[in-house]
Amino acid sequence: MTMKVNYDMMLRHAEHDLEQAEDELREFRMNSGLSVAGKVRKETLRGMISYKNALFQRVENLKNEMRV
Repeated sequence: MTMKVNYDMMLRHAEHDLEQAEDELREFRMNSGLSVAGKVRKETLRGMISYKNALFQRVENLKNEMRV
């Protein structure tokens, strides 16, 4: 028995998550300048960028899988 995978739906969800992560990162960068301590801000940005990059890679992998 084989599983049918709906790549279109998975790609739409992954692209939405990526868009949301990019928006949140942009908002955090704009609004956290003086209100967040330097070390905490740096660590938070690092985590947010890492998450965004993982989502970007997920979108690219799904696009590649759809082509195959």
